[in-house]
Amino acid sequence: MKRLFHINGNKGSGKSLLLQWLSEDGFYTTEVRFHLEKAMREKIFDAKKIPDPFWWTKKMINICYEDIKEKDLIFLTGLYSKEEIKFFEEKGYEVHLVGIQASEDVRHERILKRAREKEEGLTKEQLEAKDRKRQGKEKGYEDKADVESLIKDSEIVLKNESTIQKFRKEYERLKDFLGAKYKISFPFLSMNKQVKDIHSTTNHNHIQGSFQNKECYYP
Repeated sequence: MKRLFHINGNKGSGKSLLLQWLSEDGFYTTEVRFHLEKAMREKIFDAKKIPDPFWWTKKMINICYEDIKEKDLIFLTGLYSKEEIKFFEEKGYEVHLVGIQASEDVRHERILKRAREKEEGLTKEQLEAKDRKRQGKEKGYEDKADVESLIKDSEIVLKNESTIQKFRKEYERLKDFLGAKYKISFPFLSMNKQVKDIHSTTNHNHIQGSFQNKECYYP
């Protein structure tokens, strides 16, 4: 059986950090956007074909699918709606939702701190606009995104309201859940092929930041 666990959460909730921990424990992890960025960098996909307002067309999602279709167990993030989740179900994956909950104030504080460290001119107003887009509350996104519903429908929801140490405890809770319900053991390093996979060009640590000005595309 092919399983795909999709990590759901608003921007700044801790999705990338959770994927990092899963990757360190031996699992194949990636984000949908990294595959699109790779395809644009390799001139396989023309950036002019990205719709405005942004949403994942089937052709764009399929770029990700083609890269990961040989994997039997995947932890993925980057989708915004149930319709996009359905794409992978129709391709034969049993999809499970994992949510991360963090308040708006906490998320925005984290993102703005990161932006200051990188000398990026991101504002609170821009963050609020991104939230509205991902929640389907901005014009043009009403039927394209609903991250809150994905979090609500998740089989388990992790809390990330304060310190990394407390979020790490939530990760331990996720590990217990996955072990009890799906018999997934940690660390997942039983095969040399899997070790190679987590260091591939689609691993989120390796490819992150590889496409210039990528942030302008995504809600």
